[in-house]
Amino acid sequence: MSEPRYNRQIRVTGIGRTGQQRIRKGRVALVGVGALGCAIADQLVRAGIGSIRLIDPDVPELSNIQRQCLIDESDVKKNTPKVQAAADKLSRANSEVAIDPRETMLDDQNASDLLSGVDIVLDGTDNFETRYLINRTCVRAGIPWIFGGVLAMSGMSLPILPGGPCLMCALGPEPPKGSMPTTADHGILACTVATIASLEVMRALKFLVGKPVLPNLVVIDLDRESQRTILVQPDPSCPVCSPA
Repeated sequence: MSEPRYNRQIRVTGIGRTGQQRIRKGRVALVGVGALGCAIADQLVRAGIGSIRLIDPDVPELSNIQRQCLIDESDVKKNTPKVQAAADKLSRANSEVAIDPRETMLDDQNASDLLSGVDIVLDGTDNFETRYLINRTCVRAGIPWIFGGVLAMSGMSLPILPGGPCLMCALGPEPPKGSMPTTADHGILACTVATIASLEVMRALKFLVGKPVLPNLVVIDLDRESQRTILVQPDPSCPVCSPA
């Protein structure tokens, strides 16, 4: 580990050399390398995460560049898979990090394998079908994960930890496919993406260094410059995380 590289991070109270060493040993799976995923991956790699698995099946489009910080015009012209475009730029930012690009869609058949062998899973997806699949897979395997979502000028995030409330406890049953508003309909600002990505990464770093992470659903509205924090309680009848 190159200490000069992380000098300013090590100086942060609660991190220090011990925390940085824990970050350096951390193993992360990131589902989705779009807007949220690019920002999350960029922050984690620059923070010195040990390894990161990038999971996404898509190739970039010109409209992605507005908010996806690891995609550029060259990637669009070459039709470079998002995971590979991201991996190339991330490796140039920090060659100490092991980057594992997986050009595939997370589904019921591969979720257990793709999300195994890591310390924490982060959400860079753009649909609730995949998020609820992550939720089921991680809760069943006892792997912590962090949900995040963005739309227009607002977003939300929730850490889901083993033994605590899960995504279904917070948001209820999985919504029917195609029933939720999307950025294709309502748009998205890059600053919204950066805000929620930073919240996800902050929670991941706290978990990795051993600081407490509360099961708070944080909802941020950048237009109103407001934030709500909701403590999520376990649902004793939840079919995903209830011991019964």
